[in-house]
Parts: sequence; C-alpha cells; structure tokens
Amino acid sequence: MAAGAVFRAGRRGGAAPDKATTVTGIKPTDLANTYFTTPFRRDYDLESYIEYLVQCATDFIKKLYGEGAGRLSIAGAPPIGCVPSQRTIAGDHDRECVSLYNQASVLYNAALEKEIKLLNGSAELPGSVLKYIDLYNPLLDMVQRPATYGFDVSNRGCCGTGLFEVTLTCNRYTADAWRRS
Repeated sequence: MAAGAVFRAGRRGGAAPDKATTVTGIKPTDLANTYFTTPFRRDYDLESYIEYLVQCATDFIKKLYGEGAGRLSIAGAPPIGCVPSQRTIAGDHDRECVSLYNQASVLYNAALEKEIKLLNGSAELPGSVLKYIDLYNPLLDMVQRPATYGFDVSNRGCCGTGLFEVTLTCNRYTADAWRRS
C-alpha cells in the first residue's frame, strides 16, 4: 500500500529533522477505490481489511520515524461515502452519501487513532509526537450543511455534472457536454 502525500514543515535554517512536523494521510481511499469497487481485496472482510490498512499505516509511520520524522500529524479518512465518485458508483438516484462506506471510514479512523495513541512516545518510537487529525467530522458537516460554509451544492464534484467527476473524467469535455445537455 502506498502512502499519501507527505508535507514537512519547520526545516528552515538547517533545523534537525526530528524538530520538523510531518503531515501525512495514509491512503484511506484504499477503502473506496480498492475494497468496495474492485474485486482485488475480496479475500478480506471489512474488519480484516481495516486491520490491514492500519497495519500498513503503522509500518509507514515507523518508516517515517526511522527517517527522522519524530513529529507526525496523521490525517484520518474523510467520509468516503460522500465523495462524488462513490455517490455515482454506489449511491442511489438522489446521490446520497453511501452509509456503508462512511461507516468503514469511521471504523478505520477509530482503529487508526487508537494505534497512533499506542505508538505516540512509545518505547518503539521514543521521543515521538504523533497526532491524529480528524477529517471525517468537519468534512461530513460541510456535506450536510453546505450553506454554513458558503457552498450551494455538496452532492456534486467540481465539474458540476453530478457524474463520476474524478481525475481524468473531470475535464473540459465532460463539463462542456453536461452544460450543453
């Protein structure tokens, strides 16, 4: 499992790596893009797959620590059942959030947060400062109450088509075709 993007702050002026803060997300999209939408992980039940993902996250945290990242902020999973692609693939005609996918995010986040607390400053990672970042609740609130955050629509992606709207499928051709229809 590949990890998400890593952002390092605090390395100005030759600061030691262990004084820097590393912010990372550890691929929670594997739940939506691998477990739920492809047959590749069907040898796992959901609970076992979440355990596998948390173990991969743990291994990545240890690797970052081994590379000198002593201060880590790790983002949990967003409400993956509310992202436009998953609403299109598994949502109903009204494009509601997919509750099973969101529940998977909740379970993953709880297990990840528990693991982070166990690792934080442990004998295995002495001097480490590990923090869990909750993405799920603030993003779900934005989806459920978009006007509070200055949005009109929260059930479509940036293309505004209400279709798949992810990476290469969200481009000027798909957006133009939607506007013409």
